[in-house]
Amino acid sequence: MEWQLANNRTPQTHPGKSFHLDRTYIDAQTTVQGSLEGNYLEVAGRVQGQLIGQVVHVAASGHVEGGITADDVHVSGTVEGPIRAARVQVANEGQALGGIQAPSISLADGCTIHGRLDSRPPETAAPPAHRTAPTPSWVPRAVPIPVQSHEETTKSQMPSEATPRRQRRAPRKPPRAPDLSHMTLTPGDSDER
Repeated sequence: MEWQLANNRTPQTHPGKSFHLDRTYIDAQTTVQGSLEGNYLEVAGRVQGQLIGQVVHVAASGHVEGGITADDVHVSGTVEGPIRAARVQVANEGQALGGIQAPSISLADGCTIHGRLDSRPPETAAPPAHRTAPTPSWVPRAVPIPVQSHEETTKSQMPSEATPRRQRRAPRKPPRAPDLSHMTLTPGDSDER
């Protein structure tokens, strides 16, 4: 699947399904030191830090020294760090030098991968810049715990005299053969009499 942009603002990551995102563009002459967080990040320059967003596109001239956490990641340039996403595409000229963790990984012929490929979903998904944390649907409640008096507890922990305790015996070892190495047999010594 080819990465497409419609109206220079809408990434189309799935055929027939598009959505509108604000775009942050780092051009080829720009170097950014530090982390960036946004909805749609396109890197044609150099970033030294983490990238967090919904969609991250590293162009052929782009170089990222740090990890990427996003929903969709497309790598045509170089990423030196771990990539954690729902979907990752590495183009034929792309380089992922730090491992990829995503349930959907697409690698083109000629791409360079150094690191581990893990198709399990990441533990922590990329938090989009415009979303808030969900409110838990459960409410803590008190649970009654039965309480015993000290006498009841002591009696229940003591062994009953009516039930004898079974003792475990050590397993039996087979009898050892006697050591006859110190004895010598000479001709004529026999029990035949």
